[in-house]
Amino acid sequence: MPTVKPSFPLGQGTGPVVVSAPMRTKVLGKSDLAITPIGFGAWAVGGDWEFGWGAQDDAQSIAAIHRALELGVNWIDTAAIYGLGHSEEVVSRALRDWKGLRPHVFTKCGMLWDDRGRISYSLRAESVRRECEASLRRLKTEPVPCAPRAKTTRIHSVLFPATCRTRS
Repeated sequence: MPTVKPSFPLGQGTGPVVVSAPMRTKVLGKSDLAITPIGFGAWAVGGDWEFGWGAQDDAQSIAAIHRALELGVNWIDTAAIYGLGHSEEVVSRALRDWKGLRPHVFTKCGMLWDDRGRISYSLRAESVRRECEASLRRLKTEPVPCAPRAKTTRIHSVLFPATCRTRS
């Protein structure tokens, strides 16, 4: 059985984690994406904001993302609103340093904030496009045509999907 050493402390007296088999995947809806039944939710990674869970240590957040990927998770859920963009930035930093298979990254739009952190909502096409462009910048990705079975970043919204890849 393969053994995976934790990249951060999992608790007192915890030794290596034994992984018996790769995590199974299922096709997401009618897409070409095969994703694991468990993903990494990056809401808390956003840190201290109106709907956040309080201050977070970015290094620990990156280690947690790496650990999830080590254990076979192949997708990360984030959103522009999580930490007012901070979650996407931390996810980007974690993936910059990640040497394994690239996970899918899903982000969302529709919630906006101003310079004082006040939140509003919009699903107007122009707003969604601006939000997607800002998310792509924070995630350090760019739009590309959809390719079957490619590891991608997708921005999902009510109005349109965009497929993205990591910039080199």
